[in-house]
Amino acid sequence: MDARQHFTSTTPKPKYAQIQDNILGAIQNRTWSPGDRIPTERALAEYYKTSVGTVRHALAGLVEQGFLVRVQGRGTFVNNSAEQTDSLRYYRYAQGFAQEICALTIRSLAKPSLGAYPRAAEKLGLDPEVSLFKYDRLFHLGPEPVTFVTSYLVADLLPGFERLTVQTLDEIPLYLLIEGKYSMPTLETKEGFSAVGANAEVAKLLKVAQETPVLRMEMLAITTRKTIYEYREGYCVTKNGRQIIRE
Repeated sequence: MDARQHFTSTTPKPKYAQIQDNILGAIQNRTWSPGDRIPTERALAEYYKTSVGTVRHALAGLVEQGFLVRVQGRGTFVNNSAEQTDSLRYYRYAQGFAQEICALTIRSLAKPSLGAYPRAAEKLGLDPEVSLFKYDRLFHLGPEPVTFVTSYLVADLLPGFERLTVQTLDEIPLYLLIEGKYSMPTLETKEGFSAVGANAEVAKLLKVAQETPVLRMEMLAITTRKTIYEYREGYCVTKNGRQIIRE
């Protein structure tokens, strides 16, 4: 087993809890990455010198918390993000309902900034003064901006996020970056949509007249242990196209 160096525990916990701690350590230290298959229950039982039942109990808890996923006939895997590997999972833009999804590009408007954003904190269910990263970006179809997005990310969960370069943020999809750098897969989302008139900032960025109807999209991103780590707000111009919510 190639993760041996992480499997140590001196805490006076039940054996199944020690096994959970050790497996979580291997995941958090990237010994096992999202998508990796972990050893069989029997192999783990032999390694930990315990029963298969104890290992099964440990794994069941990690599955329930979202760290692992069981695949019938294949084994148990470190959970992948619910996001697809393409960068535009929730911003699929098409110029006609039955037409192909357009290839959009992302441009960061600035590096993430750290501050208090009470309205976003309320959406996240947190104290109004909690520190959040604010990250703005535009999605373009060719030269034309079609979607403006602001993400508010819980700073305590993403140490050092503000040091990421704009080039990195433009090249690596946000959710793949968070999964890879912080071992936080996006396991669930909650979304809401409404039609609003573009305010001055949105109108300027999307190159439309103020109060032009745009699609407002809100989303909460949830990782393991039902932890909400992002509130996202986006505005999309739909005059010459539309958002495809699911393929």
